[in-house]
Amino acid sequence: MCESTERVDKVPAPGLTDDVLMENYVKRDVPVIVTGASPLKGDITLHRLAQLYSEHPVLKRYFSCGLASNVRQTSGDHVELLRNVVDDKLDKFYAKWENCNRDAAKAFRSLYRRPQFLPSAVSVSASNWVYVASNYTGKLYKPVDVAQSLVIFMQVKGESRVKMEPWSPCDQICSHFVEALEEGDVLIATDFLWKVDYLPTNKSENIAIAFGGSFD
Repeated sequence: MCESTERVDKVPAPGLTDDVLMENYVKRDVPVIVTGASPLKGDITLHRLAQLYSEHPVLKRYFSCGLASNVRQTSGDHVELLRNVVDDKLDKFYAKWENCNRDAAKAFRSLYRRPQFLPSAVSVSASNWVYVASNYTGKLYKPVDVAQSLVIFMQVKGESRVKMEPWSPCDQICSHFVEALEEGDVLIATDFLWKVDYLPTNKSENIAIAFGGSFD
């Protein structure tokens, strides 16, 4: 299925219809980067995230799942990590976590809209993932493990590289891709065929949001 995929298209959001997305990319298991597509409700910064998780009546109530970072936290909690960022106690870090509680994930979705180019046939997952970094100079890619048939990775702030590798045994036949994501870019790839990893690359704030989707 992927042996003839030779590149990852970058398609402007205004020119992308849901039919083109489904027929040319999703149903063919071809990854695509939609540019100028970030569906944010206002600016998102690390300080705003820290305030949201500390003060929102729902988000402050629930722990996250799958927290991973290069910084050890005494409580293993993303709220502590964000508080240390605001207090200037933390630098050169990356972290990611999942809003796995349904109510928490719904509350977090107040920061962004469902991308308009996503067809109605795509059902998005109840949970969402948050990826943050600042002054991070690591070289190891991190998995985008949304555990859904469709990966939607939105670069909210800063820049990242994304690596797409076909799962075995297709990895011996098909091309591997590394692409740059800038602010407002959204990567869409099927988990059926592609293993997606990311690496924050800019030296200032870096924020991304990901969620999964499914389709018939």
